Amino acid sequence: MNANHKVRTYTIGSRGSLLALTQARFIKASLESLSPHKFEFHIVKTQGDQVLNLPLWQLEGKDFFTKELDEALLSKTVDLVVHSYKDLGSERPDGIEMGAITERAFCHDILLVRKETKQKIIAGEHTDALLVGTSAPRRIHNLEKYLPNFLPRKKDGSLHSVTTKILRGNVNTRIKKLQQGEYHAITLALAGLTRLSRDPDSAAQLKELLFGLDFMILPRTSFPGAAAQGALAIELRQSIDAEDGGELRRLLKQLEHPETAHCVSFERKIFKSFGGGCHLAIGIFCGQVAGHDVISVRGTHENKIVEDFYCNSPLPKWDGHHAFIGIHAKKSENTNTNYVYDSLMQTRSREHQLPDKAIVLVASSHAAPDATKINSEHLLFASGSKTMMTLAQQGHWVCGAADFGGEQELEALLNNPIFGFLALEKAAWPRSVLTHTESRSSFGKIIASYERTFLPPDAEVKVKIARCDAFYWSSYPQYAHYVKYFPEIKNRQHFCGLGKTYGEFQNNNIVATPLTGVQEFKDWLGGSRHADFT
Repeated sequence: MNANHKVRTYTIGSRGSLLALTQARFIKASLESLSPHKFEFHIVKTQGDQVLNLPLWQLEGKDFFTKELDEALLSKTVDLVVHSYKDLGSERPDGIEMGAITERAFCHDILLVRKETKQKIIAGEHTDALLVGTSAPRRIHNLEKYLPNFLPRKKDGSLHSVTTKILRGNVNTRIKKLQQGEYHAITLALAGLTRLSRDPDSAAQLKELLFGLDFMILPRTSFPGAAAQGALAIELRQSIDAEDGGELRRLLKQLEHPETAHCVSFERKIFKSFGGGCHLAIGIFCGQVAGHDVISVRGTHENKIVEDFYCNSPLPKWDGHHAFIGIHAKKSENTNTNYVYDSLMQTRSREHQLPDKAIVLVASSHAAPDATKINSEHLLFASGSKTMMTLAQQGHWVCGAADFGGEQELEALLNNPIFGFLALEKAAWPRSVLTHTESRSSFGKIIASYERTFLPPDAEVKVKIARCDAFYWSSYPQYAHYVKYFPEIKNRQHFCGLGKTYGEFQNNNIVATPLTGVQEFKDWLGGSRHADFT
């Protein structure tokens, strides 16, 4: 055997928390499955693990979870280090480089809540502000600003207030403090819980810790995580190539996940553009949907609110004067004479019945006009964050949203072992989809709660549509109906959402630019699509 290919023993540096060791064990098993080499652990205590009475942004210095690991790597005490990528600073020490970025798990945040608290909120009996434990500045801002919109309304229709309280420590410690009643709810990274649930030793502890808790998976449109949340970064010492002929580097490259590497690189670029640091109150997410980057950036920076949500696809400059928007206009939206709203699509509620016990996906706000059909026992999910907020206004607790990832995203969330730990026997309940009569779904049984019909255009509509040069469609049947009466619009600019509608345009070989929604379309029309982070 070549000297460079002899069986070696490599040392993995890791923090000592349950989550850090679980992540390191996962990488160890992956590397040993790819090679004859052996891998052992060396536990390193970091400043962030030892100072737990203050939030990180109040500590002096930086790199609170990595400094000591960097020193161990450079001193050859360890050969590689497994990090939660979100813990790595923007600038890394000389002599250390990235070996691999693994496929990330879920980059969502999850709200864990005591069951009695949830029940009181639904019943309208929770009169205090919801006290949520977290120490991350981005979570503090986004939870206090946006979470009230996702909680069931009070009996008088007003919003619950949310306040935060500092929470530090490892996952076990944080959940125990929630169980002991120090908080009404806490927020954690879903990726960390997922990794713990997939490790047999850690899963037993986690299942016991989560007993009696309920949850809400927070939609990334309003609650993007930390830059690179959910991804593992494996670093190695540059000089190790001289020791093993590049063997470790070649092994690590087999763990690299290009799509994750692309997305987290973009997130960290945005993070750095705001100055970086653990004090930064900005959540950042980049994900790929149908080959397009979707970016969500929310928080506060230099006393300014940051709210960006967009699809990073190239867009032409709009030189037109009138645009069609395929939704019904609200009273406040009728003032802009450059916009033509849809007036031909009509919806009408249908009599329907849901099973008493079911996981229910509500496909749109149209699908749940009658809140009495949904009972408190249903496990409720929404197609997107707007539908989720509509259901909350009706007094429902919604466990999460498919968001822009579609039913495939929701399927992945429900296949997560954490869902089983929290939902218990409800995880095996049948699935139903509240939607319209013509809809199709792979998620569950269709329950048609409304139907759509399309009217023929009158003279006024004909004049308005004829002068539009850009169109945003809410469904493919809507597009087909208008084209039947206005074939001349085929060659104009067409836009739609990223989900099923975009797929239908592609299947019919019609060029349409995907966007995150109507607001991004309006931003483009107004020449202010989003902040430029590129």
